[in-house]
Amino acid sequence: MTALFAFIGMLCLCLSMTRHQRDVVGRPWSPRISGGLRGVGWAALLLSFGVALPDGALAILRWIGELSLAALAAVAMCALVSSRRRRAGRR
Repeated sequence: MTALFAFIGMLCLCLSMTRHQRDVVGRPWSPRISGGLRGVGWAALLLSFGVALPDGALAILRWIGELSLAALAAVAMCALVSSRRRRAGRR
């Protein structure tokens, strides 16, 4: 569950940035949507930390590892969508 919340948080933070919005959907979203995504992203990361915390002494270490994997997955997903979008535009 921790990894899922961390992935959602990282994906929302990624999509709250103008550059990634252009890559994924082709245009930047309004500042209101970007701010909402940023808020949801941070809330999901805090929730993932809260879920991981009661697991014991190594919870923080495991949470950081899952956070790193979630960030890698979110960036890979944004890059994949961006490359497929560019490829479809060439046809």
